[in-house]
Amino acid sequence: MSGSRRILITGATGFIGTPLSRRLADAGFEVIALSRRPDKAKGLFDGNVRVVQWDAASDLGWADLADGAFAIVNLAGENVGTGRWTKKKKI
Repeated sequence: MSGSRRILITGATGFIGTPLSRRLADAGFEVIALSRRPDKAKGLFDGNVRVVQWDAASDLGWADLADGAFAIVNLAGENVGTGRWTKKKKI
């Protein structure tokens, strides 16, 4: 693979995000978890994943990290396993 090996992940502390972040870090990628609760997130990754504050509304504090990144993975949002997806919930 050529170029940047940096991957930014929102939702990195979730059911899919945590193992994905660990696996990518183990594969040699520079993984950056964008987190609304960085203190909690840092404890999940044993220093293998860099955790950066993210407010989910702006690019403050992380926009420069996206420049030249290999990928940005968005896993943030509603937990798909929290019950039936009614019409109201889908909105």
